[in-house]
Amino acid sequence: LSEVTPGDLSVSFFTNGGAEANENAIKLARMVTGRHKIIARYRSYHGATGQVMGTLKYMAPEQFRGLKEIDLRADVYALGIMLYQMLAGRVPFSGSDFELGLAHVQYAPPDPRQFAPDLPESLVELLEYALAKDPEARPADANVLGRLVEQAFQALEEEPPRAPALPVIEEPTD
Repeated sequence: LSEVTPGDLSVSFFTNGGAEANENAIKLARMVTGRHKIIARYRSYHGATGQVMGTLKYMAPEQFRGLKEIDLRADVYALGIMLYQMLAGRVPFSGSDFELGLAHVQYAPPDPRQFAPDLPESLVELLEYALAKDPEARPADANVLGRLVEQAFQALEEEPPRAPALPVIEEPTD
């Protein structure tokens, strides 16, 4: 049994955002659209014993629920977690095994703009689409997600550059 995790991709994750993160997201989009031959395939993530198999940080809600048949949309969810990690500098959920399972099944990921304030709304919406709790509400497979990611970044490249948000510095009071 296998799954999609960052270790499966030769992409560096940058926590400082900016052009490096955008370049890596474009590389990920190209990889999942097949240019680097990442091929998603239908598979079951549960062994004969019914134990959940996978890396908890990247597992889809349906894997935690113990469904017998898991389809390509579980890979889409894992890729969505990796894209979130590249854009926000961290995975959306952390904690104990129990806390991770509960979060993936019940809670919406934190708004990635908490960690990357300049993230465009179009990318936030793309993350929400890829990380939908219901597999039926996600892109059908990694190829569809890859095309959407590539389109989103191409659209951003066409937009005029905008100044990054600067922190507010308070004047010292005497």
